[in-house]
Amino acid sequence: MTRQPADRGQGRKPNAPEDQTKPRSVRLTDARWEKLKRLGSEWLAKQIDKAKEQP
Repeated sequence: MTRQPADRGQGRKPNAPEDQTKPRSVRLTDARWEKLKRLGSEWLAKQIDKAKEQP
């Protein structure tokens, strides 16, 4: 009798290709990096999503 690995099918499922994030570079002062760490990436994503673009 062969056993299946215990972790088969477990874990986080991958996001859809259009929802996958990509690493990018952003230049901030040390103080702004610290503030961004406290606020979190979800806060940043929400701010970007709700911002209106200038024509």
